[in-house]
Amino acid sequence: MSKVLIAGDPVGSHAQQLIEEGYNPKDISVWETDPRFAFACECIDDEINIILDDPSLSELDKQSMDFDALTGNPPYRHPDNPAKNNKLWHSFVKRALDLVKPGGHITLVTPVSVIGVTGFGKKMLKLFSTSYNMVSIDYTAEDYFDVGVDVCAWHVIKEPYKGETKVVNQEGISYHDLTKGMPLTGDDIIVQSILDKIANSDHPRIPLKIGQSIAKDDYVDDGKFAVYASGKNVKRTNIIPNTPDCLKFVIGFSASYKERFTTTGHVGMLNMWCSIKSEDEGDHLKSIVDHPLMQFYIERYKKTSGFTPAVKNAMIPMLESIENIHEQFDLSPEEVEYLKNNNHA
Repeated sequence: MSKVLIAGDPVGSHAQQLIEEGYNPKDISVWETDPRFAFACECIDDEINIILDDPSLSELDKQSMDFDALTGNPPYRHPDNPAKNNKLWHSFVKRALDLVKPGGHITLVTPVSVIGVTGFGKKMLKLFSTSYNMVSIDYTAEDYFDVGVDVCAWHVIKEPYKGETKVVNQEGISYHDLTKGMPLTGDDIIVQSILDKIANSDHPRIPLKIGQSIAKDDYVDDGKFAVYASGKNVKRTNIIPNTPDCLKFVIGFSASYKERFTTTGHVGMLNMWCSIKSEDEGDHLKSIVDHPLMQFYIERYKKTSGFTPAVKNAMIPMLESIENIHEQFDLSPEEVEYLKNNNHA
């Protein structure tokens, strides 16, 4: 019979169900951090293995890697440290991956950030689409839990990813390849479609190049040369500038990306630039970048940090005119309506 570890069973109902399904109580382990809940499971059957632990997971760490399945709803925060960044469930999920045998199953209810584009979620997304196989993720699980945070139910097998994950949400059921990124739901589908149409259009791109690499320590108050280090932020350096003295269109790709200007000055590494023939050409490039649709694109395209990849990777379309811009990218009526409703038309 398979060995099962239950993560959190306050009234023993999960253990009881397994016994009713024919599991030997000796093959059932219950991990708990609350002695009251552990006692409830002992009352179901005294042969159940109770792992009474503390938030350090010291007892869990003593368990061997021989479980066929691990299931449950672990506590989300350290009970003695309510800080937002103190997420006990992160530690539990990472440990759970080690506790099951090859081919073993993990089914847990956790916050939806178990997979994502930043931090812990980004690491798990990578893991669950390579070394582990995320079979399914159900975002409707939050309909059954009121815990102050959005949750999901997910199923992972300890085997290489098979290339398809079942995604359940309020729109229904779909199948998604996690190697291509996060599964999309609701308005995210519309947003991604708009971004893809702009990024993959046949338009040439504004020929931006990155500014000169100058180390932070090489900027000094009494430096001989002035450099636009980031946006319009001017710093001085004794490093000889290597950007030409020609007229340039400049746009930052960090937090200063909304600052775009023309200058004959030198440009640092947190700015992108291209040479232009006149101020009129610079004004035209500004009109492209300033258009609400382009701002929508710049703010969202592959953006996971303070940098803007659409700018840094020179992915901004070069348009002859911003007239009929929605038609230029073949946006659907639904996509245009979404942009209008969100002040990006």
